[in-house]
Amino acid sequence: MTFVIKSWRGLLFILFMLGLNAYLWWTAVPVVPQPIDSVLSQLLGGMILTMFFLVFLLSTRQNWLVQWFGGMDRMYAYHRWLAILPLALILLHEELSEAIIEVLNVESPILGEANDAGETAQTWFLALIGIALLAKYLKYEHWRFIHRLMIIPFIYGLFHAFYSSTYALFSGSALSIFMIVIAVGGMASSAYMVFMYQWMAFHYRGKVTRITYPNAETMDIEITLKKPLRYQPGQFVFLKIFQKGIEDAPHPFSVSGSDGKKVYFTIKKLGDFTKQLHEKLHLSTSVSLTRAFGTMTLMNQGPKQVWIAGGIGLTPFLAHLRQPKTFNQIVTFYYSFRNAQDAVGLDVIQAYADTHPNFTFVPHNTKEKGYISLKHIAIEKDAEVFLCGPRIMVQSLVKQIKKQNPSQAIDYEAFTFMGTLVDDFLRYAKKVLRLFVQ
Repeated sequence: MTFVIKSWRGLLFILFMLGLNAYLWWTAVPVVPQPIDSVLSQLLGGMILTMFFLVFLLSTRQNWLVQWFGGMDRMYAYHRWLAILPLALILLHEELSEAIIEVLNVESPILGEANDAGETAQTWFLALIGIALLAKYLKYEHWRFIHRLMIIPFIYGLFHAFYSSTYALFSGSALSIFMIVIAVGGMASSAYMVFMYQWMAFHYRGKVTRITYPNAETMDIEITLKKPLRYQPGQFVFLKIFQKGIEDAPHPFSVSGSDGKKVYFTIKKLGDFTKQLHEKLHLSTSVSLTRAFGTMTLMNQGPKQVWIAGGIGLTPFLAHLRQPKTFNQIVTFYYSFRNAQDAVGLDVIQAYADTHPNFTFVPHNTKEKGYISLKHIAIEKDAEVFLCGPRIMVQSLVKQIKKQNPSQAIDYEAFTFMGTLVDDFLRYAKKVLRLFVQ
């Protein structure tokens, strides 16, 4: 419920667009009389294209969209499900589409090509979604390339819709205007991400001015920017590295500290890109950053807070402790790490706890105590809980906390752009299956 409450404006936007699509198709006057199957088939086709449009729009990461959805992690959760839902709608649309052909009952080269385009769109879409389900096994740059190909089934689907419809979609009617907006908006959003995002969204440029290694798995990077980053402690940015031998795709990283033009990142070796950074990044390398995103801005939150971090999920909390402004809130910080050698920032956290009586630090060594769970954490009912860390850890703790106190205030960041679609799909499929079994 907290998820829906925090993203209510974004959810309302999605429901409005889908509802408007259904209303316009249902109330529009067709060129020729037709059975209900034909109406429903074309309504579903419009619904599929509207979902495509929303998927492309959300991928642009516009600030107003991120705010509407209450954070990028929530926005991308909707993004994933808007990509999954058309699977069922496509099958239903195909089942009903024969009624359209029977209504038109004409032989036209353009109609034949439009029908072929519909089959091509379906094939491309099913193939790309199938590959996306296996994203956790792909390299990030391959996943990004596959995502860019989603515009192909969208274009084929538009051609199919506009030239095989029993409605006049070029007439200037409300339905035609809506469909043209969907078409232009979807293609423009996709074009922005493919051709313009890389240079329009990265407003901050600078160079790497210091690199240190707290342990074998973690590195601290200092970047000096040409102009100060507009940033609140706890937020993250997309970072782009301009160095030969390092992947040039932008990646999200939490800012672990900033003092004006200097920005700090604490990065753990977790994948191909971070491994490249650890092995190859050198001083004076040029970089660029986007504006800051994220809702883990804790200074303006409630008077009682519980922080829970796992592994490198420490970084947004570390940024708060490194800033000169002192916390007034009563904070208990639980930091889960695999062992003392892998822990990062223990000296900073402990030093803050030693000098601030309203701040309590509780380290959790999983090698000694096992995975962190609610039995290790004390949470008062009126406290706000903030979590950041591995997605599995965050999801497990959110579930445990909500079971203990459904009204507990929780905020968390555990989003990822790839590798979660199949996990989400299987998790919800199991829930549905259990409902039928019961």
